[in-house]
Amino acid sequence: MKTYTIRAMTHADDDGAFAAWNSVTATSLFARTRSRDEWTWAYRDNPAGRAAFVAEHEGGIAALYAALPIKTWIEGEVHTFGRIVDSLVLPAHRSGLKRPGLFVGVGRKFFEHFGLKDSGAVFFGWPEEQQWRVGERFLSYAPLRHEIVLAREVPEGTGAVPESVEEISRFGPELRDLYERSARAFGASTVRDDIYMNWRTVDRPNVRYRRFGVRDAQGMLRGVAVQRTCHFLGEEASTLVDWLVPHEEEAVADRLLAALAACTRADRVRRLYTLVPPWSSWFEWFQSRGFQAQPTEYVLGGRSFSARHDLGWLRERWWYQLSDSDFV
Repeated sequence: MKTYTIRAMTHADDDGAFAAWNSVTATSLFARTRSRDEWTWAYRDNPAGRAAFVAEHEGGIAALYAALPIKTWIEGEVHTFGRIVDSLVLPAHRSGLKRPGLFVGVGRKFFEHFGLKDSGAVFFGWPEEQQWRVGERFLSYAPLRHEIVLAREVPEGTGAVPESVEEISRFGPELRDLYERSARAFGASTVRDDIYMNWRTVDRPNVRYRRFGVRDAQGMLRGVAVQRTCHFLGEEASTLVDWLVPHEEEAVADRLLAALAACTRADRVRRLYTLVPPWSSWFEWFQSRGFQAQPTEYVLGGRSFSARHDLGWLRERWWYQLSDSDFV
């Protein structure tokens, strides 16, 4: 019988975990291999730290269960959410679905360590079908929402980005003020300050995002939209990655939407997609601007360790965007 040491992942494990990930994803239809820069960005440079467990066997990494920690504002307090992203077991160490295997063993140790009772921690993700079945059966995964995206056809044309919209090369400290004004309508949301948004949308290797902003006459930032053109839902499409606009700023929202349409046309793709929680007034606003609701096969699952903020509470109050996922 094989024996394993299950423990928190350290920086000394980075090489082994990186190699294990790429060896598994090289034969996967769903995941992709990563560069060293991408791995370092996720596991060393994340401003919220790291949350990962490994199973070690004979000096090598046999399994990994990991999440990207995210600082999250909930009703005036900052907690840590974790987006579960990298879970794997090398083929030689796998077992069937009928009994708990190494994936479950590492996952249980992960939650025992990072999910202390009433810690306020919430873990979430959009797992593949097999991971979902195992997680629901053995790790207390529960569905939060069957995702609906909003999609709009963008006709060909020559419309340019409005002059009142600037392209932002890097966010400054004023973003925190915009976030706090926007977050008044949210029960929970990722803390979108300059530290997080630069890490997520500026410093990420091998990915190009466009960052648009609108300012008032005094130079105050009134709204932000982040866009990326990439493969999404089976086609090359334009995606609205992050939308940070106070609900009362409809004029600002329309200018940002015009900028998004302009870069969608410039990239010669047909559709612009976004993800907005259905409880938000923005869900209806985007539909009033020509977007249509479209069901997907994605199921957002989670596990909450907060007595006050269970999945039912989050379903109706948590603001999240495509930037909170690994889709784009």
